[in-house]
Amino acid sequence: MNKITIGMLLVFLNFNLDINATRIGLIPSFLGYLIMLIGLGEIGRFSGRFSKIRPLVTVMFAYSTVLYFMDIYGLWAVDMRFLIIALSLIFVIMSLYVAHSIVMGIKDIEALWGVELDSDKLYYAWQVLVLFNFIVYVVFHIPPIGTLFVIIGFIVGVYYLAAFDRTAKLFYANYPAIESSFNNDGRNGRRKLMLFAVIAIVTVIAGFYYIRGYNLTEQRFISPSGEFRLSYNARERTLTMRGANRRWTESDIYDPHFIWSPCGQLVAQNITGPHWNRQARVIDFNDDVTIIAPCKNFMQIYFEEMRTEIICNREHVEIIEWIDSEHLLMEFSWPSNIPGQDLSGWFIWHLGTWTITELVIT
Repeated sequence: MNKITIGMLLVFLNFNLDINATRIGLIPSFLGYLIMLIGLGEIGRFSGRFSKIRPLVTVMFAYSTVLYFMDIYGLWAVDMRFLIIALSLIFVIMSLYVAHSIVMGIKDIEALWGVELDSDKLYYAWQVLVLFNFIVYVVFHIPPIGTLFVIIGFIVGVYYLAAFDRTAKLFYANYPAIESSFNNDGRNGRRKLMLFAVIAIVTVIAGFYYIRGYNLTEQRFISPSGEFRLSYNARERTLTMRGANRRWTESDIYDPHFIWSPCGQLVAQNITGPHWNRQARVIDFNDDVTIIAPCKNFMQIYFEEMRTEIICNREHVEIIEWIDSEHLLMEFSWPSNIPGQDLSGWFIWHLGTWTITELVIT
């Protein structure tokens, strides 16, 4: 019973340390579920409810383990807010159901052995815990009420854990002989649990290195205001962008380079695709608009000195820097098969009017 108490302590009391997009759980709930599994195995013979919820606790252990390491590496950082809220709500409901089954199991023990375990007070504490958990989810984003109920919810969690600890002490006070007998009879069960724990730890370590390897291929870029985000996955060659009104993903992107504008609303991108040359463009995240930078054909139309009969092997246009939020300094290079016909230089591009204000051929 004490192991279940410790497990619940780790599950229902959460303290997180946030560093940028990374969240570190100071009290990892997956360890709580693992300890709870061991505790349920030790008292499973006293009520069938304990054995029935062990598969669910195993699922919660696996889910919370994955979630813990995804938080550490910030894999939730790219526009997954509503998914996180939904999954968190499901997680809380399942956790409360596990707690309810354990309370009902304690009621079974109390009825079977005719002893007082304060199960009614424990059940009342569980009801209060359920009530305040859902209140917190409803008002969490309404300051300062949300902050107030988070504090109250924490106090209620402590109240529930204190009630459970009192029940656990009464359990051991009333069943010293049964506890001793079960310690001798349950060795095989504990060996199975230890084997499960070893497998679980190996799985966690393997998952840790997999997520770490995945995360090393993921680059994230956040606007200076923190409002807009984009990420590039080098392994899958996908570019994911989140604007003010939508989120979209592009595939087959190679060697990207990003430069945020001073206003933080625009990002200049130099990217290469599998079937096209290096491309320069600007993404307006506020209006969800993509603006393609001037190309060779456009420049040859408006600048007579660039009207040469050259055959370009590779058309290369690169954004160098933002001069201000409307002007960009850009370089171009167009190699030719004709000797002496190569073109290169730089120009200043005015974004609002899509015009070149200054051109220098080197």
